[in-house]
Amino acid sequence: MDKHILVYLPFLILAVSFLVCTPELVAMDEAEFIRTMGPGHPGYFYLLGALMNLFGDAARTIKVFSFATGMLTMFFTYRLVKEKVGAEEARLSLYLLLALPFFWFHSLFGEVYVPTALLLISGFYYFEKHRPNFDLAALLFGLAFAFHEAVIVIVPALAYMLNKREGWRRVVRAALIFAFPPLLLYGVLAYTAGFA
Repeated sequence: MDKHILVYLPFLILAVSFLVCTPELVAMDEAEFIRTMGPGHPGYFYLLGALMNLFGDAARTIKVFSFATGMLTMFFTYRLVKEKVGAEEARLSLYLLLALPFFWFHSLFGEVYVPTALLLISGFYYFEKHRPNFDLAALLFGLAFAFHEAVIVIVPALAYMLNKREGWRRVVRAALIFAFPPLLLYGVLAYTAGFA
């Protein structure tokens, strides 16, 4: 069997699942969107709000956004594993990712987890690629933290790894870039909550 087919098949499976999924909002979508209006997920809340204002259809926007971030998560997972390990392992990683009910389910409904995973995995890709882009990686990790506060648990390990590779000055620069998205979004959230 052509190896390219093995790469594209997981993307096709997720796409078919999306096409047969209900286009309407369901209880899981609504519950997640209500939760994201709280202080824990300002990045997700503002991005979805902007997309809904742009496209107008809340149900379709949430579903397409979740599906698109699921596809991009698979893409960056493949690129990361191929870069660090090899093509065969990268293909296997796609099937393992798609086999996770958690990933498959949250790529089809309005949930914050897959967009957060996309930001983390793409951040790791730019952190670990042959010619790393630490500034872009720090920005993506900062956006991931603005999407879900649990991301903070990986920060000490990232700082340690970056310090070993590039020194403490690079860690300070990355920390400032990392802090910008959450400080901006939490600041806007606090401002709008205080003046609502």
